[in-house]
Amino acid sequence: MPTSSITSVFLSLLFLCLFYTGYTDNNLDEDKRKLFEIYNSSHDDMTKINNIPELVNIYERISYTLSPDLREKLDRIIDENTALDHDTILVDGIPRQGGKKKRKFIVPKVLTEPVKDVASGFFQRLGSGLYDFFFGKKEEE
Repeated sequence: MPTSSITSVFLSLLFLCLFYTGYTDNNLDEDKRKLFEIYNSSHDDMTKINNIPELVNIYERISYTLSPDLREKLDRIIDENTALDHDTILVDGIPRQGGKKKRKFIVPKVLTEPVKDVASGFFQRLGSGLYDFFFGKKEEE
């Protein structure tokens, strides 16, 4: 089998793998439904705080489809309000090496009011950005 045939078969298989493992309209609809449920069922601060990781997961799945301005805005909101594992975990006094940087959410059972306000504000800002993407601008309450 000539080299060009092997290369074309390899590239075809690579393209098909990438094509079939992508984020589909069904995934987008599922995330839209999930966001709607989260956003409309989060009435108290603790529920909002507990739903933040799911909002971030939705954002990470759809971030490539967002406009650059909205992506930059939401990235800034997330970066300001989360810690990355490599920032907080030390091994022998130095940050750990390699691996995927994973966002870390620590939700203690008892939070002071200022902390609840900050976390709830984070939920509102991130949620409203995602809500705007899926449903258009949300009316201010």
